[in-house]
Amino acid sequence: MVLFNQITIIGIGLIGGSLASAIKEADICKKIVGVDINPDSLKIALKRGIIDDGFEDINKGISNADLIIIAVPVGEASNILEELKLHAPKNCLLVDVGSTKEKIINKAKEIMKERPDLSFIGGHPMTGSEKWGVRWSSSDLFQNSPFILVPINLEDYRSDRLSNFVELLNGIGASVRILGEKEHDWKVGYISHLPHLVSSAMVNLIAQNDDYEQILELAGGGFKDTTRIAGSNSKMWVDICLSNQEKLEQILHEFIDEISQLKLLLSREDKQGLLDYFNRASKIKNNEKLKIKGDSDQINKIFT
Repeated sequence: MVLFNQITIIGIGLIGGSLASAIKEADICKKIVGVDINPDSLKIALKRGIIDDGFEDINKGISNADLIIIAVPVGEASNILEELKLHAPKNCLLVDVGSTKEKIINKAKEIMKERPDLSFIGGHPMTGSEKWGVRWSSSDLFQNSPFILVPINLEDYRSDRLSNFVELLNGIGASVRILGEKEHDWKVGYISHLPHLVSSAMVNLIAQNDDYEQILELAGGGFKDTTRIAGSNSKMWVDICLSNQEKLEQILHEFIDEISQLKLLLSREDKQGLLDYFNRASKIKNNEKLKIKGDSDQINKIFT
């Protein structure tokens, strides 16, 4: 079933390339166009057949699009919105897929005042890799993974475009969730941004030792799993952290308090306290009820 005539994806990296690949495989769009300042990314995407056409010029790429997906680093998304305000086709749906939402939602609200014909919804696929670039893209990336939608105001939208986008997400195997922008940035700060900071801190802590290379040679699966994301794109993560600075500072403060409590249990040689601490974490982590599922009832209520 064709849901969109032309989807233009701005930013053909890991997420943008994976979206193109998943949409192409699901056969729910007549034409997929890629836009990227890196011609090599476009060449790779064209060679793999995940886009039908590619442009370095954003204005050429968005011509005739009825859905534009902004898949650039969060630090660049606002500038892209400014471009789209001037040149996006009439009645187009705009979606960003960045890791923070409050700033881009505020920017979108400004844009919509000048272009009321456009619709915007924030999006955030809760999936990814420590690798980056279109070479690592995969059509399976979104399978059974949460895809958060952050609307400005649902009543202002044309239900057919939004429902088609939700159907697109279902078609690529994603599990749709709906959050407000502030709630999103808090929750994702805990579940995504904090782990990256902790992972990087662990690696840098070990690197302070003169024999850190020998220490790392001893690393097993636990350390490798815990620090995998420290190998991610550094510039991208600087943008993410700074765009969620206020909330991350509070989350880090809470984390430092938590580590201090753990340190206190160790210093007291509190065997029962440590056991209780680890048991509590184990029960929460293994709780079947915490497995994330799509808010299907909520979505059906909104889009029907």
